This record gives sequence, structure tokens and C-alpha cells, in this order.
Amino acid sequence: MYPWVKLLRKRGAVPLSVLQNCRIRWGVVEDVGEEHALVVSSPLEFDGEQLARGRPATQRVRWRVEGNALAAMPVPGAVVTMHWDWVCDRITAEQSRALDAAEDSGLRIANRMLSTDM
Repeated sequence: MYPWVKLLRKRGAVPLSVLQNCRIRWGVVEDVGEEHALVVSSPLEFDGEQLARGRPATQRVRWRVEGNALAAMPVPGAVVTMHWDWVCDRITAEQSRALDAAEDSGLRIANRMLSTDM
């Protein structure tokens, strides 16, 4: 996270996109297609001062390409993890809370960095 946080104020959208996509995040599967799934997840947002999780939004992620997948086919209602535009695994609600707690810690560190002159 560190090098991209330093770029948020200067470059805006690109570092935010990298931070959003590279982070291991979780969401709830809404719909599943042949190779993609629609998943509701909270994206990162940057208001010019603070980095935070935003309101849940639907995103399209792949779960399979040409028969190759990182995880079993997701099902509507399942909680899954994602990295970049891939579904990585199915997790429990307890694991999603642990992931949020770990991310909260990372966001506190990032926001401390943002509050100082970098």
C-alpha cells in the first residue's frame, strides 16, 4: 500500500485504482455468468484527505477464463474474496470481519501517512 498512498494526492485516480484492485477485499455474490460474477463490495474512496471504504457497489469480476479458475464457481449469496478482477475464494462471515479488521488497521496507517507531509 505504501508507495501508492504517497501518490494519492498527486495522481488521484490511478493510485486509487491500484489500491482498490490490489487489495484483498470481500463481497457478496449477486449473480454468476459463464466467466464473470457480479459481486457487491465496498470500494476504496479518497476524498482528498482520507482513504476509506465507501458504500457497497456492484462490480463485475471474473471467476473463470477458458475453463481456468482460482476458486470453485461462486453462487449467489456466497461471500467471496477478490484480488484485481478475480474471485479468489469463498469465505465465512467471520473471515470477512477479520479481513475488515486487518484492512481497518491498514487504513489507519495510510491515513496517518496522508495527514503528514510526505
